[in-house]
Amino acid sequence: MLIESKIRELAKSDKYMNLFYATKELNGIRLFRNDCDFSRIQHMFLNYLYFYEIIFKEIANKKINDFILTNEIYEDAYYYWKSKNINKEEKTDKKVNTYFHVSNKIKFPEEKSNG
Repeated sequence: MLIESKIRELAKSDKYMNLFYATKELNGIRLFRNDCDFSRIQHMFLNYLYFYEIIFKEIANKKINDFILTNEIYEDAYYYWKSKNINKEEKTDKKVNTYFHVSNKIKFPEEKSNG
């Protein structure tokens, strides 16, 4: 689809990604004149902004290579793969609590006095 490709191109651009980040961080900046009742094209544009936000974060965190941005099929395939494997990642990314809890059951060695 020609329109979808153009929307993706806009959503991927630095200008709209920066505007998107600004609207999330600051009040008073808007992407559209209307605040509700978005058109189908506006919904599609917002979806692709979120889509590319995830991809750009993965690139910044060096989880994927920016080569993925060379083709829409690569982008879609990665996003599809990520959505199918998100539960597996969450299970492996859980950190083990390494804090030690001191209680009265632990017997510490007595200090030797120097006197």
